[in-house]
Amino acid sequence: GCGWGRAPRPRRAAAPGRWGARGPRRARRAPEMAALDERLRAHPDDADALFQRGWLRLRLSLGREAVADLERGLRLRPDDTEALHLRGRLDLEAGRAEAAKAFLGRAAQLQPYDREVLYTVLRCLRAVGPAEEERRCEERLKQVEADLGRVRQLIKEVLARADDPEPRRQIGEIYLRNGQEE
Repeated sequence: GCGWGRAPRPRRAAAPGRWGARGPRRARRAPEMAALDERLRAHPDDADALFQRGWLRLRLSLGREAVADLERGLRLRPDDTEALHLRGRLDLEAGRAEAAKAFLGRAAQLQPYDREVLYTVLRCLRAVGPAEEERRCEERLKQVEADLGRVRQLIKEVLARADDPEPRRQIGEIYLRNGQEE
């Protein structure tokens, strides 16, 4: 049951020896965080480690620290699509859609057919506009979805007719149009 009509049960604090003050999720991620911290002490300009630690910190609900790692990593590697997308998502989820638009716009510029990026850009544009950009993004997203559906269908054809080169040619054509590697 959902417990309506009953008084909520009081929550117990975690026993200090069990998980410490940070809780079970942080305790499970502590070795991973320690390894990234060590890697960054040895190589402070390791953008990949900064992006990984930023993602980990986000998963641990350490938003400010995640933003700091992503910002530092983006200064080192400003065209990292995943980091730009994540940074934009953080701003969007924090209610800073205008700030998110710059990060997401750059990510979409670098990966114009990335479905996840386009969905996030569309969410952002619905918040801040303009309507024409939103419409163009929605059209591009529909084309990407159609292409993905067609590729799934063509893969089934390849499996059914392994000796027919036509489905493979069509898949290659879609990938080339979308700027993707096979």
